[in-house]
Amino acid sequence: MGNSGAHLLRLLGNRGQTVKGFLARLHCLAKLYGPKMDVPQLLLRRRFCSVIWSRAEQVLISRIDDDDDDSDASAGGRLQLQCKASAFPTPRYQWLEEDRPMDGANQSSLTII
Repeated sequence: MGNSGAHLLRLLGNRGQTVKGFLARLHCLAKLYGPKMDVPQLLLRRRFCSVIWSRAEQVLISRIDDDDDDSDASAGGRLQLQCKASAFPTPRYQWLEEDRPMDGANQSSLTII
């Protein structure tokens, strides 16, 4: 028959139920049934907890000066972009240029020359 958990999630999805809503329901049931509901909540939260983009300061932009104090990005200086994200599982990064993935730009920071 296959994975019964996947079957249940598919059934709930067909009814318009989200994983977030299902977790909220499990949380309510935990008040009634106690710790029996803890394991399903933990497993689902770990599997489906999404990456949340948050405040603007989590994408940091800094100027990397060469030897010359007057340099800026337009005069040969470099910019470093750093994205700070955390989630379970660990997020993967991909920087885009004109809505296309940049080759090899899959780290949390990117230096622009």
